[in-house]
Amino acid sequence: MIKPKDMLKVSVFGPKTYMKSVIDTLYGLNVVHIEDHTKKAEDDVFDIGEPFEENERYAEILVKIRSMISNLGIKNDQAKENKTSFDIISKKANTLYSDSAALLREKEYYTQIATIYEKKEVEKALSQLNLYEEEGVDYSDFLYYIGFINADNETLRDQMDRMTKKFVLTSSSYRGITVTALFVEAKKKEKVDKLFENHNFSPIDTPVIKASFETKAKPAYRFIKLDREHDNAKTSLMKVKNRIEEFKKEHSEFLADSELRLRMESEKSESPLRFASTKNSFYIRGWVPKVNSKKLEESLNKITGGKVHIDLKKPDKKDNVPIAFDHPKIVEPFEAFMDLYTLPSYKEIDPTFFMFLTFPIFFGFMLGDVGYGLVVLGLFLALKKTMPGAKNFINAFIIASLVSIIFGMVFGEYFGYEEVSPGLGKMLGIHPEELVHGEETEIIYPIPHIFSRSHGIQELLSMSILFGIVHLFIGYIIGFINVWKAHGIKHAILEKVGWMIMFPGVIYLLTDFLGVVTGYIAVMLSVLVPPMPIMIGLAVLGLILIVIGEGARGVVELPALISNILSYARLMAVGLASLSLALVINDLAGQMFKSGVIGVISGILILILGHTINIALGILSPFLHSLRLHYVEFFTKFFHGGGRKYKSFGWR
Repeated sequence: MIKPKDMLKVSVFGPKTYMKSVIDTLYGLNVVHIEDHTKKAEDDVFDIGEPFEENERYAEILVKIRSMISNLGIKNDQAKENKTSFDIISKKANTLYSDSAALLREKEYYTQIATIYEKKEVEKALSQLNLYEEEGVDYSDFLYYIGFINADNETLRDQMDRMTKKFVLTSSSYRGITVTALFVEAKKKEKVDKLFENHNFSPIDTPVIKASFETKAKPAYRFIKLDREHDNAKTSLMKVKNRIEEFKKEHSEFLADSELRLRMESEKSESPLRFASTKNSFYIRGWVPKVNSKKLEESLNKITGGKVHIDLKKPDKKDNVPIAFDHPKIVEPFEAFMDLYTLPSYKEIDPTFFMFLTFPIFFGFMLGDVGYGLVVLGLFLALKKTMPGAKNFINAFIIASLVSIIFGMVFGEYFGYEEVSPGLGKMLGIHPEELVHGEETEIIYPIPHIFSRSHGIQELLSMSILFGIVHLFIGYIIGFINVWKAHGIKHAILEKVGWMIMFPGVIYLLTDFLGVVTGYIAVMLSVLVPPMPIMIGLAVLGLILIVIGEGARGVVELPALISNILSYARLMAVGLASLSLALVINDLAGQMFKSGVIGVISGILILILGHTINIALGILSPFLHSLRLHYVEFFTKFFHGGGRKYKSFGWR
């Protein structure tokens, strides 16, 4: 739990006749982190392998399926592998690709037409046409089609050539769609109507054409008002959108499942590019968790009949071993915070578990309000359903919000309220308290609590400093263990013990000398402060060890220990800032409630807006400050990082 999984270095060597079987087995087991082979010199015996022949076919269909998933907005996070044969998937995917492309083109076409009508740019679109009537042609028996069409000029001309030789066609482009003018003999009206209907022809109103052009031909369509053409375009757009939604509903499962299947097949068919290879053999290097090594060996021997060589051995000191976390389910969300920073190296203690213990405490201590905690909890529970990709972050905040609710009960704070009205207090049986303001005495009914932040600021500061002392001391203990494992007990003593035995002196400075820590916490810490001669002796010994272990750098950083501990005062400051803002909001709203109906409405708005802003700050500020205390103060006492993530072949 506080160290990554034990890993073994694995090598697989064998004839190429077994390579596909080995790849399928490795992918199915999903436990081997493959190290990509690189050719180090021209005379290297091993070259980089080549993908299987079927890879191109997989890639071609996969690109089409991913294009459809992206363009149609299909979610594929719940996909299951499509077990259908590749040929069936390929045939259906090609058909769907053509159909979806046509639907999307039609949607874009009607979207642009609607935009042109909305911006009153019809005449501007018509002006792009180089419209003319050829000499020697009797246009009195011709019909004209002028408008927008979902086809290009070349396609239309080819289709008209096959239909008749008696036509004049000109086209142009406006906003990416085709504006066309076709003059054709009247007896072809039925065929041309059908052709243009297939191309989503949208005619332009006759009065607009007459205002722009003089033509002897007759309109092929009966026209009505221009705004009706706009309505027709919007209606057509809505229809095509509905067809797209029906298309998605019918085919999204197939596309998502097929994408997963082809992605898996593509990864397997491309995997030889990661292996070392000769003409007749292959060589795979990687890492496997020790707990999975026996099953790996047995599976490979079973499918190859023992014809491949499998070598498993412990990592060397210089190996950059990938990190596979080994956490209980409740700790896993805090792995996201390590991804934000850097992963631990293989031989270091993994700090994720300690973040699980302390991050929610720091966050909850700063937010510390039952009402705010419940709102934050509800917010992240809702986000958990809509943002599955961020589940680790969201789960971490859910845990932190639960701790905020607990601290809110300890502090007796509910949306900043620490007391109730006399009537409600008497009804709930709350014991009243007297507050003396000079010569005046105020009777209040405080919400039951263990500790009041607003009336115990010095104690709150002392608690924050106590968190810092404990947190940093744990950091030095972890650092001691890390150095001991890496370099031996001597180095561990020289590098970390010196800092650890400085703590009694630091506690003395913070309690008796500076008076930063007071009250019962100072009394509690006083048992850790030895008599002055012993404390001075410990400080001198600590300084000597620091100088020997870290040299001048350690001496320069010595004052930073005090500043690191004092940095934890932000736990108090951020919490009080949030409480103070909540009190101001409540007081302002309370005054507004006394000003009639308008005052009540204004007061409600102030409460909603003010507490919304405070909750937003109450999420962001505790989050950032909690991270800072871990990354800057805590991690620097033991953590080097630089690890790389274990990513198994077959991982999805």
